[in-house]
Amino acid sequence: MRKIDGTVKSAKDGTVVPFTTVKIKGASRGTITDENGKFQILAKPSDTLVLSAVGFHKLESACKTSLLTLALPVDQRTFNEVMIIGYGNERKRNITGSIASIDAKELSKSPALSFDNAIIGKAAGVNIISSSGVPGSATAITIRGLSTLNPDGNQPLIVIDGIPVYGSGKDLNNRNFNNSTTPSVGFNGTSVADNYTPPQDFENNPLSALNPADIESIEILKDAYATAIYGSRASAGVILVTTKRGKKGAESFNVRMITGTVQPIGKYKLLNGPQYNEVYNKYYKELGQNYTFSGQDNTDWVDEITRTAISQQADASLSAGGEKAQYYVSGSYTSQPSYVINNDYKRYSGRVNLNYRPSQVFLAGISMSMSYVDNSSMNAMQIYRAALQKAPNLPVFNADGSYNYGRGTNPFGSMDVNPVADARLNTNRLRTSEGLGNIFLELKPLQWLTLRSEFGTQLSNGDAYTRRVKRPSGYGDDAVSSISQNRKIVTNNTISVLKTTGDHYINAVAGQSFEHSTESILSLGGYGFFNDAIKSIAAANNKYVKAALTQRWALSSFFGRLNYEYRNKYLAGVTYRLDGSSRFSRNRRYVGFPSFSAGWRLSEEPFLKEKKWLDDLKLRGSIGFTGNNNSTSYYGSQGQYQLNDDNLSYAGTPILEILQPDNPNLKWERTRSIDVGLDATLLNSRINITLDYYHRRIKDMILSSAIPLYQGWVSQPQNIGDMMNAGLELTVRAEIIRRKDLAWSTNFNISRNTNKILRLNFSGKEVGLANDAWKYMKAGEPAAQFYLYDWRGVDPMSGNPQWSDNKGNVSFTPPASLFAVVEDVNDFRRSYGSSLPDFYGGMGHTLNWRNWELDAFFSFSVGNKMINGSRATLLTYVTEDAFNLSTEILNYWLVPGHETDIPKLVNNSVTTSPGSASGLRDYTTSRTNSRFLEDASYLRLRTLRLAYTIRPEKLKFLRSLQLFAAGTNLFTLTGYSGLDPEVNAFGSSALQSGYDELTMPQTKTYQFGINVGL
Repeated sequence: MRKIDGTVKSAKDGTVVPFTTVKIKGASRGTITDENGKFQILAKPSDTLVLSAVGFHKLESACKTSLLTLALPVDQRTFNEVMIIGYGNERKRNITGSIASIDAKELSKSPALSFDNAIIGKAAGVNIISSSGVPGSATAITIRGLSTLNPDGNQPLIVIDGIPVYGSGKDLNNRNFNNSTTPSVGFNGTSVADNYTPPQDFENNPLSALNPADIESIEILKDAYATAIYGSRASAGVILVTTKRGKKGAESFNVRMITGTVQPIGKYKLLNGPQYNEVYNKYYKELGQNYTFSGQDNTDWVDEITRTAISQQADASLSAGGEKAQYYVSGSYTSQPSYVINNDYKRYSGRVNLNYRPSQVFLAGISMSMSYVDNSSMNAMQIYRAALQKAPNLPVFNADGSYNYGRGTNPFGSMDVNPVADARLNTNRLRTSEGLGNIFLELKPLQWLTLRSEFGTQLSNGDAYTRRVKRPSGYGDDAVSSISQNRKIVTNNTISVLKTTGDHYINAVAGQSFEHSTESILSLGGYGFFNDAIKSIAAANNKYVKAALTQRWALSSFFGRLNYEYRNKYLAGVTYRLDGSSRFSRNRRYVGFPSFSAGWRLSEEPFLKEKKWLDDLKLRGSIGFTGNNNSTSYYGSQGQYQLNDDNLSYAGTPILEILQPDNPNLKWERTRSIDVGLDATLLNSRINITLDYYHRRIKDMILSSAIPLYQGWVSQPQNIGDMMNAGLELTVRAEIIRRKDLAWSTNFNISRNTNKILRLNFSGKEVGLANDAWKYMKAGEPAAQFYLYDWRGVDPMSGNPQWSDNKGNVSFTPPASLFAVVEDVNDFRRSYGSSLPDFYGGMGHTLNWRNWELDAFFSFSVGNKMINGSRATLLTYVTEDAFNLSTEILNYWLVPGHETDIPKLVNNSVTTSPGSASGLRDYTTSRTNSRFLEDASYLRLRTLRLAYTIRPEKLKFLRSLQLFAAGTNLFTLTGYSGLDPEVNAFGSSALQSGYDELTMPQTKTYQFGINVGL
């Protein structure tokens, strides 16, 4: 025998093929290629090598020489051969966990600013809700249901090129600006019960800093075996993002140019000037008040502040690789303005990825990216809302050309709102710069052994600035500047083993990780400027510190994973991670997270191996534990103190007061997950099916719970909740037509998740949890329910609203008004379901004919409910704000027998509360009654793309050329009466989702572009 040295490459592009199985034909001896496609094996000159790799056809080669270079023919139907997993990679056929993968080609079909928006509906078990149509706004991402009852704790861990990065969530990404200068007041104290107050803030999407064109693949880890390697942060799932790198022997220079239009997907039907006068005059006449609305203008304020914006994008990338070095360099410019005037978004980004191998033993690499985002759309939501509510009988400008801020001849209305002036004159911007980089060194002393050390860092700086000009009444004339800085360092050290011995295959890793994060914010404000042109807060007559805070945390971890395969059909795996977090006390600082998996490739058994229609069939299962350390604050277990609010002191020393008592026994939230899955490939890889069932139980959820007042405190974080999620996921990919000039492929996924709270505090229920989202939690029922008073419509004889007391009795008295005379007014409420869907998923079709490609992708959601707060606001007329209204108000009750769902203007549900000193309240437009709860199920054509590719033989100086046209959100089928069933007034919080509060609808875009390859 002699030693054979070989290299395996792809016959398609010459790139090396790692993890190729190399065996001696007719013998059990074999090996696999390393990460560079190289292998060594002992063989006789008469032996024949058999090479196989997922994504390639088998190849047989004689051992004629001791140095071989072999080219594997590509099997285009199964080319996705290797999947990225935590701290390594694995052959797709050996995966025993539940992992969804999305490649670069799929991402390129979406014009979304961030990859999270681009993958909506494209992975089973992953539910993503876009919060609004504001560029760069946050998304709510949940993987296999809710993971905690903390509103900010359900976001998955995001890992980019091995570095866990700052993800979504209000704690890190909210940018506050000035409070409203036009507070809602009411006529003679009239207010709306349980009303929504729009926040004066903007939640940024940190994932928009990454250019999706730089992404090679996205792997979404869903079950315990796939996620347990990330331990305490993996309960909500893990998203692994791998960026593009240079490949040996593959040189390319690619340019992409795109331009398009941006506009809202719909428009509300509002009263015009004469209709506005008519309704308010009628209302005050019925009240017996002598007020007259007589403005003669007819202004469409929404038209005045919206536009058809022009978007632009330019991407360029250079990729190449030789024997020792491979590199990928890219740059990108994106301009995607809001459809609200003078509210823009621009992003500049660049990336350099470099690998250098001076010898077969050493490999070094670096990944660096920089991005700068200038987002002047922070206030777009507030301008849009103000335009919808502004009285239409008032002009934009006064006779002298100045902006009209007043209310004209209207007896009521705001003196300080002009949406056009706010958009043109005020400044609201957020400038963020982000650097993400890591450097690694690999040592490969043996062919099967790799030692790797890497150091990564993320620097994220945000500069938010708001400046309001002075209004005629004196409001405004102020500015706020907030500087945030987040710094993270990450070190990973791993030892990996990849070895095949006879019938045994081992892929193992052991390692250590350490992370440290420092997050700071400083916010300054000022008011009283010499004139509106002055921007510097230092020039204000009055200055103050709005916020100043620095927080730190650290995480130290040790982990290991072993994947084992026997005879290419029996699979097993074990993972363990030990995490220690500074967020918990020494009593509970360290905790371990084990997981186990097994797989059986039935297609390799004799009773199935000869079935020609069956290519691969694998049964797999896993059980394991993960955690959630984002469910508590930075110092959740420790006592917290603050200076006395009343500035009290003793002997000149300020007095501290306790903000939160300590809880040294506060434990980690812990999730046990069970997953059973089936992977099948049929009919020569024309059909691929993945089916999963999972059951997740979350224990010791952390909630702030009441404690006895005699202890001196009101509440304390405690482990007082348990919850479960169970569900089914199905993914089907099929090639319906496969011909030379015609191909039709489709993909479909659908998911169902059921949720139940198993244990919750001492009373077993919580009303109004989730920070004013009015959500209801109760043991034995699903989380985050709508808990509402029962609206029974309008009595056709009297025109008064009708209410049920939850016992079958109907009256004209709103139950919510009885809070002062009954023991618990919540007894009148009942559960109406959840904002989380029963089913959701996506469906895509790709049709290729000669040089043409047509791609359409639909996403859908079934069973999710929404409070249409937009409708509630546009039917609110009783306050002194005198807002504009929906044309629906014109159908108010007029005479006995009139059947309508709009009560008479003066009705019994605008009333005081018996036994209470409170003023008049309007209960008809409250967010806590069932009147505005709607089914928000939808089917949306998310993307439609038509591309034409010019054949390479017709291009003299170009490698490739493609022209394309695309559209997004072209139509939506839904029974929801609002503009957009896919918005969330509470940003990235899935727990608080289900509220549309005049939220800016998503955009409809039309784009044209060109891809050029040199």
